[in-house]
Amino acid sequence: MQRTSTITSARNFTIVGIMEFTSSDFDYIIGIPIDIAKKFYEMDDQLTYIWAVPEEGVDGEDLSRRIELGVENIQTISPQELRKQSEQLLLVMN
Repeated sequence: MQRTSTITSARNFTIVGIMEFTSSDFDYIIGIPIDIAKKFYEMDDQLTYIWAVPEEGVDGEDLSRRIELGVENIQTISPQELRKQSEQLLLVMN
C-alpha cells in the first residue's frame, strides 16, 4: 500500500499565550482569530465553532444564554453543560 500526504497550505503563526491545563479535549487545540481562520480555510461567511471565554467576574452560564438569545440560528454549550458532557465521555472511556 502506498502512503501519501498532501500539505494544502502552510502559514506561520506567533504564539501569544498558552491556556491553563484543563484535562479536556481543549488542551489539544490551537485558537486563532476568526478573520484569520476564515481566510486560512477559505470559509467566507461560514462558521461552525467559536470558543468564547468569559472575562473574570462574568457568569459563563449567563453569557451562554445571552449569546443564544441575541444571535440568530446559534446553539451554545455552557461551561456547566460542557463539563457534564466531558464527564460522561470520560465515564464511557473508562
